[in-house]
Amino acid sequence: MQLPKPGAEGLLGAKMLPVLRQRSGQSLLILMLLCASIFVLNRLSTAPPLPAIAEGVPLPTPTVEKKNCACTNLKIASNLETVKAGETVEFSIESDDAGLLSGTFEWTVSAGEIISGQGTSKIIVKTTEDMLKLGPAPAPSSSDLHGIVIGFSGRRRPQFVVSVIKVSDKPCGCPPATRRTIVGHQSVKWDEPANVESLALDKTHVVLHCKPGQIPQTGTEAPDPIIDVSPVAKDPEGDVLTYQYTVSGGKIVGTGAKVQWDLSDVSPGTYMITAGVDDGCGICGKTMTKEVTAKACTPTCGLVNCPTLELSGPVGTEKLDEYNVVASISGGSQDQVITFQWSVTNGEIVAGQGTPSVRVKPLSNSNGKHPVVTLKVGGFDPEGACPDEASITLP
Repeated sequence: MQLPKPGAEGLLGAKMLPVLRQRSGQSLLILMLLCASIFVLNRLSTAPPLPAIAEGVPLPTPTVEKKNCACTNLKIASNLETVKAGETVEFSIESDDAGLLSGTFEWTVSAGEIISGQGTSKIIVKTTEDMLKLGPAPAPSSSDLHGIVIGFSGRRRPQFVVSVIKVSDKPCGCPPATRRTIVGHQSVKWDEPANVESLALDKTHVVLHCKPGQIPQTGTEAPDPIIDVSPVAKDPEGDVLTYQYTVSGGKIVGTGAKVQWDLSDVSPGTYMITAGVDDGCGICGKTMTKEVTAKACTPTCGLVNCPTLELSGPVGTEKLDEYNVVASISGGSQDQVITFQWSVTNGEIVAGQGTPSVRVKPLSNSNGKHPVVTLKVGGFDPEGACPDEASITLP
């Protein structure tokens, strides 16, 4: 038998040592995994059994309490449009429903300090001087209901945000009501509009005049197409008010808070009048409208033969700046004494008042306005409603 050469055994051992080490590590890993599996199986065998579910019986459905939610619609009002930095501003919930104002309210402000009213429907907020400092503008895509501490509008004016929610609405996930208020160097009040609170008419129906020559029937309501109009308006700020009227027929005579509504020239029917007041912002507040009925007169069967009244002229005189106007009356019944009452606008009567002919003179400071001569005659049958007035314009 041939013996190995000296040094060959040592060489073989050196080659086998890494292989033995690798196989030992693998055996240790297998042993550890086997122990872990035995431990898990033992734990499962000692766990309590799951309750048995009868076949065909559905699993119980968990009950969830549902709440009938209705968010309160809140609107925040303020006494100032712009608040001076460092001063106080008042915020309140605006509503005509007293029930809406009951309960507890939670207010938050993005700047300043709530100094009174937390939990109620009205708070007072104290602003600070540093609220005028410029800050980052809000991101256009922001969905934050409360905004940022100091935000800016397109004109870069500092603002702060006030929010309120009714505490009873919070479990429903209702969004809060919000309002932005500008911070400036001067406080500016909101211009509260003036409102018409009432509109009084001295009558709700009128009887129109009969046609010329007709006499109202005895015992019927006398014609009287003039209505006295008296609105009552108030402005919270005490501004000077200008009254404005809109009518669907007839005309308004006069100005201010007491006027007349003349329906002489309308046809029988229903007409409306609306009164409003302007405190400098236009007709911004509440107006009021009333309705009246115009009825035709009830004439007798007989007719009055009305005279015809005409004016002629102007006729020049020896003075270049004076003119004569002559009245002529023809037809009809002239048994009564006829009287003449002349008047002129943008001119003056020189002679002839009370006669059928009058001499007039234009005013030197009429600013180019032409004189208008008007004659009112008396003596026609008053029950016949005959035309008794005529006018003429001078050059």
